[in-house]
Amino acid sequence: MKQAFTTVYILLLGLLTLACHQQADLQPATQETQPANAIAAIRTQFPNAENMLFTSLGTNTLWQVSFAQRNTQYTAATSGQKLLVAYQLKSPTQPDSLVSLIKSTVVDGGAFSNFREQDYSWYNDLANNGKRILADYDWQNTRYTFRWGITTINGNITYVTEVLPFYQLEYRTESVDDLPAPVKQAMANQYLEFSYALVQVDAQGRKRCTVYVRQNNNPFELVYDNEGVLLQASNLQNPQYLNQIDQLPASIQTYLHNTPELAGFALQGQFALLSKSNFGSLQTYRVNLQKGRQTWFMTFDSNGQLISRAYLNLVSNG
Repeated sequence: MKQAFTTVYILLLGLLTLACHQQADLQPATQETQPANAIAAIRTQFPNAENMLFTSLGTNTLWQVSFAQRNTQYTAATSGQKLLVAYQLKSPTQPDSLVSLIKSTVVDGGAFSNFREQDYSWYNDLANNGKRILADYDWQNTRYTFRWGITTINGNITYVTEVLPFYQLEYRTESVDDLPAPVKQAMANQYLEFSYALVQVDAQGRKRCTVYVRQNNNPFELVYDNEGVLLQASNLQNPQYLNQIDQLPASIQTYLHNTPELAGFALQGQFALLSKSNFGSLQTYRVNLQKGRQTWFMTFDSNGQLISRAYLNLVSNG
């Protein structure tokens, strides 16, 4: 049952697992040679796109691009074959609906900036059909990405709000050639069967890749940094489930006990989970704690150090 709920969350939200740290604002891109095939890919969805400014995403096949269409500004990621994702830049005014959704939650009190709408994604997930609103969110002296949208759960309209490790843009790819060379090399050394990846790009163009692979017919979710260092690994089929928090390493228990925003959260609810996964010499703990409609999703290494965390709140009108 816990595995099923974990799978639902991955499908619903595209589980994000990046280290939490503050980033500087995106710097103006250097004008590069504009690739004709990438321009054509953008114009399949935005036929009147103009003033395009391209920056390589570290390969010869992927670019980040800013452009305008009908006086509206966009930022996007594209390959030469297809547009991967596009964000429409929005007014800095904070929506009233967002104020009401975040009020009285454990993540209230931060500052929003850089509002944008995910206007297009070549891959439309089952939950949001590719449409989400995002913003930078400065909270507790750290910059996060705040993301929210609307979906239907059990026939009820449900508002989905998330506080995620910071990124400027995210795209899904089913081509291993779209990954940074060090990540490709690390995967080749481990003889992994690639399925797809979610690539998140920060303000400096660095990438974190959440890669879905199979090894000996076992499905894994692996997270690599831009240099190909494997940060965490989760067995999606046969993790070792734990029943009590006191089964976790002492340092994880200390973190859970001493972190103020975790007060009142417990191993109860549909997303609650404790598990341990082994991948070679790497050991990863997943800890999901819930309080009513709010959930923290956390990962820790074998030494009990926090690798990443994400927050989810579901508000239903039913």
